[in-house]
Amino acid sequence: MPKIKAELMTTPIKFYLRQFVTRAGCEPKAIPSERSLSARFNVARGTVRDAIQQLEEDEVLIRLPGRKGVFSNPRLHTPNLKLIGLVAHGNGGYASEFPFEAGILQSGFFPEMPRNSFYCNIMFPERFSEEELVRFFSNQNLDALVWFLPDDFYTGLITRLRENGIPLFTVNVTKQVKFSLPHSPCDFFPEVTALDLVMRAVKEIAPKKALFCFQKDKRHFCLWGQRIVETAELPGIQKEIRHLDARQTDLLAEWLRSDPEITVLYTVGNWYLRQSFIVEAVEKSGRRDLVIVLENNTSSIALKQKHPELDIRIISSILERIQKTGENAAKAIVQYFETKQQEKNG
Repeated sequence: MPKIKAELMTTPIKFYLRQFVTRAGCEPKAIPSERSLSARFNVARGTVRDAIQQLEEDEVLIRLPGRKGVFSNPRLHTPNLKLIGLVAHGNGGYASEFPFEAGILQSGFFPEMPRNSFYCNIMFPERFSEEELVRFFSNQNLDALVWFLPDDFYTGLITRLRENGIPLFTVNVTKQVKFSLPHSPCDFFPEVTALDLVMRAVKEIAPKKALFCFQKDKRHFCLWGQRIVETAELPGIQKEIRHLDARQTDLLAEWLRSDPEITVLYTVGNWYLRQSFIVEAVEKSGRRDLVIVLENNTSSIALKQKHPELDIRIISSILERIQKTGENAAKAIVQYFETKQQEKNG
């Protein structure tokens, strides 16, 4: 079985059992039987055993001397728990990978969330069916589900989950309207993207030709970025779009050296900047007339400070805007929980 398919089948079981453990109490409690879990998630019992074994290795589940079965680890019991699902999709990776937006919101608004919350971080590529995903989320018993950047593939799924009563917060009101999604309790993602801001910066610089480099092995982001560049209105500016694998510094240097009309360079910041590949490529090319456009993040700022001899332009602070709007989202979700608690007490 392909790794990604096997991971999709065990992940919902592991999430469900983690939630079971955190709410199981201060004494070890037997988990549901393999048969019942197999029926609940519509998978073979071998898949259930794999999920249980992984949680035993992580000491989420334990076995007790002289007793049959598998039990919750009482050390992980958390009273007054709120289960909050954070869902990101789009770059076709495994469930353990998260795109830039998820990472920002983890650091940006999670501190504002209720204490002792459980965050169910998930990412699914579009290759899985709507039925599989409905089954996944319907079995999680989440108090709230935060969804990043929904697209047309997920329209039916989001609608069905809302109809099933799952409190689902979507993050982009533009796409919510575009795909006719049901009303969302809050909208907190900036409508303008980092690449939109890059296009504005390139237009202001007005070079003869701009080179846009995207990471080949991040296929979804690569194609998404290419579409934005292709459709951007940059009058009088030639647009050169190239795809690179990681560490292809020599190839980037050759492109810059062989085409003197390229006077602006944009690369996916976090990819190149980890080990300053972009600086190596510029140095190897011998070019000193380049304007390098980078997205605003700590790596970009550090690179600009380290290499003042390079003309590095950092676009406006989308990072700060995401953090600010993320904080507003957290407050909206906290308010939702408080309202529900008042209704319960009232």
